Amino acid sequence: MSNQTLSISQKASNQSIAPHFDDLIKAEDLAKERSELFTLGKLKWLIRQRHHNGLSEAGATIRCGRTILIVRSKFYEWLLANKA
Repeated sequence: MSNQTLSISQKASNQSIAPHFDDLIKAEDLAKERSELFTLGKLKWLIRQRHHNGLSEAGATIRCGRTILIVRSKFYEWLLANKA
């Protein structure tokens, strides 16, 4: 029974939850909101390198036309997990 419970919890943790609209933010706005943590240049560099640094795999960015939005909660999870 514990194996069944474990597999159910693993499935739940592996399913990605769709971000809420309020969780999406442009790099410019995040740089203004958290200026003590990020410069706009640093955020843009992280976004350009998203396929190499794991931001894409973490689901921390969403492309909407030419605009790339940051999923705030997933970005902070990625940041803490990678100690970037």
